[in-house]
Amino acid sequence: MEDKKTDRDVSIDFIRIVACILVVGTHCCLQAFNEYYHEVDWSRLFEKCFLTDGVPLFFMITGFFIANGRSYKRIWKSTFFKVIIPTLIYILFAQVFFMFILNKESLMWCFKNFFVNMNIGGIIQSILTTNTAPINSLCEHLWYIYSYIKIVLWIPILWLLCKEEKRATFARRMVLLFGIIGMAMIDIQRFVKFSFGEIRLLQFVDRELIYVILGYELFINRNRIKKNNLLSVIRLFGIYSYKYIKV
Repeated sequence: MEDKKTDRDVSIDFIRIVACILVVGTHCCLQAFNEYYHEVDWSRLFEKCFLTDGVPLFFMITGFFIANGRSYKRIWKSTFFKVIIPTLIYILFAQVFFMFILNKESLMWCFKNFFVNMNIGGIIQSILTTNTAPINSLCEHLWYIYSYIKIVLWIPILWLLCKEEKRATFARRMVLLFGIIGMAMIDIQRFVKFSFGEIRLLQFVDRELIYVILGYELFINRNRIKKNNLLSVIRLFGIYSYKYIKV
């Protein structure tokens, strides 16, 4: 039997393009917090609201393909060669030539101090804290690598949720509902301070995993969304999900 050629989903490619533009825009837009007046500039915040969802879109695309039949071994193999190895190469480059990039030392100085420039302690601290900032300032934006690896580690659990079965669908949507509420509460507290301290309500699942689950939910409802547009999006977030809550 001949393998059927799968058609490329143009809409996914379009989302990737939009996500790339948003990531670039995020690093070009003005800061919303005015350090001189120690207050938020709401006009800049309004602008920033449209430019800060690039990476979550990539996580959602991961959710589109979470149930594509690939083996867990193959996923880890792809992650190791396409994500981890290139990241380690970049970290090595950023450490060795850090002073040259900052225009503080010559290229020859970097070669002579090759082993001295290796921030081994920073790498270990980064791994233990899942924070890339201890390596150096050129690696701070690699935080999403840890987020992606976290998703890969959770894939076996996500597979249990991302199935079209009654119990799995109910559990997935409950996780999605409580996750979104928890994320909203954290964001609200950036602007509203409560006298009794910070509320970390319903923060059971990390944001990265919520975005992946949301991506899968959008994927399985893609035809309905295309057909009914906004009405289907509204239904997606709960109007028709009551049938899974019946005892």
